[in-house]
Amino acid sequence: MKESENFEQDDTLITKRDFFDALNELEERLVKSIREIGERNIATESSTQSERSNHSDGQKLQPKKSPTKGLRSGLLNLITPSEKEKDGQRNGGIKEPAALEETEKEIKRLKENLQGSAKAVDERDQKIQQLEEKNRQLENEKGELTAQKSKSEEESEAREQELRSTIKRIEEAYKKQEEETEKERAAKEEANKHVDRLKGELEQSKEQIQNLRRNLEEIKFLQDRICPSFLRDTEGLATFIEEWGKELVAERPNKDLIFMFANIFTWSCAFAIEKDGGGDDIMELTATTALWNFSRALLRWLYAHGKTSEEAFLIISKLSEAVNNIMQGGRYMTEVPTLDSPYSSKNMDYSADGSSVGSVAAIVAWGIRSTSSNICKKKSIVKLTN
Repeated sequence: MKESENFEQDDTLITKRDFFDALNELEERLVKSIREIGERNIATESSTQSERSNHSDGQKLQPKKSPTKGLRSGLLNLITPSEKEKDGQRNGGIKEPAALEETEKEIKRLKENLQGSAKAVDERDQKIQQLEEKNRQLENEKGELTAQKSKSEEESEAREQELRSTIKRIEEAYKKQEEETEKERAAKEEANKHVDRLKGELEQSKEQIQNLRRNLEEIKFLQDRICPSFLRDTEGLATFIEEWGKELVAERPNKDLIFMFANIFTWSCAFAIEKDGGGDDIMELTATTALWNFSRALLRWLYAHGKTSEEAFLIISKLSEAVNNIMQGGRYMTEVPTLDSPYSSKNMDYSADGSSVGSVAAIVAWGIRSTSSNICKKKSIVKLTN
């Protein structure tokens, strides 16, 4: 009884195997109890057999079969009295002893316990099925989560790889940019140094240019002294300037050119002094002598280079006009006798290589006279012909 109560009140979750093991144990107990009851009934029935025969019209009472087979499929038949047994009891059969009644009560309680246990087993089976179904769902969810996790890990790994590649590209680009920046910085520094050098050279060049300008001014000043503008601009002489320059720097320069430029330089300097108010009779004599010698050397060079007397006359006449324009307001001026004019000893001297009488055939040197009177400071030299 205690074991049955413990079995009924145990809340521990059992399996079907545990349940049927308990059921087999109970079967053995029931069979043993029923055998004991059966043996007692047989003994009682034997003592009253003749008496039962009289009451049953000569029919023999058959002993009860032992309910030891098919307990799992006919358990309720074994623990519940058959209709035949109930009729025998109602027809005057011998009552079971107190042990049999007690056994029936125990069987009834066991039946109720078994029914409750079976129901509990069914409920627990349902719970197990529910738990198994829940477990399957959880396994499915777990599988899905695992798949999602795997996919997420793959995506995360791919994203991480992409980010690493991007970072690597950025680092390479930054490194390249840094290298280019360093190169540009070095190039800039070199350019700055070069600019500084150029600035220094520019300053030096500016200074040199200033010096050259001063030199050019000095050269121009000297040029204007050596070769005055009226000489360069006079028609007929401008074409000779380049040729004169080449002859002057030749290894053996032309003596007439050297003499010509030496005298025009002397006159230019003396005239500049006189123009500034520093002149005197000596300075005037120097100036007029140099100007007269210049015309003589120029005409000698013109004739030596194939100029006719008429061409030479035109050139020297225009040059005389240019000089007189420069010397306006001065104390002297140049004059050139015209060709074919009669010889006048008052303002002319004849050339030794020509006639001593006659008319002017060529000009050898121009004359210089005072602007304030008819006094001739230097007579013209002419070549006469009869």
